[in-house]
Amino acid sequence: MSENHSPEHLQLIDQLCDQFEAEWREGARPALELFLFRVPPALQAKLLQELVALEVEFRLKAGEKPSLHEYQQRFPVHETTLGAAFASIPAEGTARETLPAPQEEDPWLTLTVIDGPLKGQLFSFRGHDAFLAGRSKQAHLQVPNDKYFSRIHFMIEMNPPVCRLTDMRSHGGTFVNGTRVESVDLHHGDVIKGGRTELLVSIPTQAATLPVAPGVVETEGPTMMPSAVTPTPGSSDTYLTSPPRTVPPLAPPPAPPVPVASVDIPTELAGYRIIRELGRGGMGVVYLAEDPQGGATVALKTIVPAVVSDRKAIARFVREADILRSLQHEHIVGCHKVGESEGRLFIAMEFVPGTDAAKLLKQKGGAIPVRDAVRILCQLLSALEYAHSKQLVHRDIKPGNILVADDGKKKSVKLADFGLARVYQESRLSGLTMQGDVGGTLAYMPPEQITSFRQVRPAADQYSAAATLYTLLCGRHVFDFQPGVPPLMTVLQEMPIPLRQRRPEIPEELATIIHKALAKEPADRYPDVGILRQQLLPFAR
Repeated sequence: MSENHSPEHLQLIDQLCDQFEAEWREGARPALELFLFRVPPALQAKLLQELVALEVEFRLKAGEKPSLHEYQQRFPVHETTLGAAFASIPAEGTARETLPAPQEEDPWLTLTVIDGPLKGQLFSFRGHDAFLAGRSKQAHLQVPNDKYFSRIHFMIEMNPPVCRLTDMRSHGGTFVNGTRVESVDLHHGDVIKGGRTELLVSIPTQAATLPVAPGVVETEGPTMMPSAVTPTPGSSDTYLTSPPRTVPPLAPPPAPPVPVASVDIPTELAGYRIIRELGRGGMGVVYLAEDPQGGATVALKTIVPAVVSDRKAIARFVREADILRSLQHEHIVGCHKVGESEGRLFIAMEFVPGTDAAKLLKQKGGAIPVRDAVRILCQLLSALEYAHSKQLVHRDIKPGNILVADDGKKKSVKLADFGLARVYQESRLSGLTMQGDVGGTLAYMPPEQITSFRQVRPAADQYSAAATLYTLLCGRHVFDFQPGVPPLMTVLQEMPIPLRQRRPEIPEELATIIHKALAKEPADRYPDVGILRQQLLPFAR
């Protein structure tokens, strides 16, 4: 790799490395992609080498085992750079002693298999994540030889301080502390049982507030064993550090937080004069507002955190979301300002007069002409190609996020909320997000966004874009979500319904292209969205 960088460029890299290191020290896990986006493409390889070397050292100190292959999958165009980064990391025992492990490196939640074929396995989580258990290869806890375990038996979604288990319509049921449940919030000391497998839930931050069960010895750290050397066979209670809770059977999940739209429309926020409401979604409400500087109209998106959070989490969200201001593309809604005021997060965005693709679909009677739909998608894919080159993934592509301006001659598309879903979902502000509205994000979500919640790649945007085009062409989702079947199970296990079964006049070649982009496995899709766009262009003419 060439080292012919100007002093100014090297100084910029040093400053970004200092900030990256400082965020790790504060307990954050800053995203490499967001830092790469701050420098020109010519500097990205050099910056990535420095940042990966720093991150790997922190992760090693935290007891993790980062691998070169992991990073090469994440940044496939920088294989040589990543090899150099790993080569520069001090050997074990010689790492820089001045780099203390960040405060949040201790796991927030740990699941330990205490009985069953995989007894002894341990899974640790530090932030918003999802965990699947079952016989399927898609599960994180795979129990292939337990006939009482369903293919996907249960799912746990966690986002401190909340952790919720959902039974995925398993054959034998999921039990918490001996009681069968459909959905329940988990707590420290709970024991989960599915088939012959039992898992112990450890949330150390809750342990200090729980009473100690009779006969159980308090220990330091996450160790949960009682004073007896061997637990009583068939009894899970000997593992608990607190008395078992009574879990009501078939408990429904709590109602979702009331969106900010339910309150009166404010007249002003952060100096912006509110004119009227434009719309509302899963994260909050969007208003038409007047910018205090110059009087221009903007779309002001407000977000009320779904859970009570500290100032540090809010500041981190504002800092990461503010990076989105650097995205400048003709088909991406511009971001002007990110901040917080009166307990509300706000994002001042470019106002795009017109409608969104979801409303356009209704106006067209449930199906958009092939040429118009493909043209919309090609403009969308142009925006994605640009953003993916910056190592940024949207994560929430759907008709409602595609704004369509029509001047009477042609339709111009702009993609809204670019990257905001990732910043919000990975923060501690969002609460739980995987049990969403099947007509919203879930209908366009690729399988890997469920199984690898924190490791979503550009191929996920390709899937969501294809699912969006599918809906624009026929007015139906890729799947028929059946009552009583968890929608996540449908996304993970069902194959998309053939597009021509929905709308027979769709050209067979076009349907083939869309279904390739909808492949379950990311590797079976097109190599990138630019190639998908080239495949679609003939149908836009």
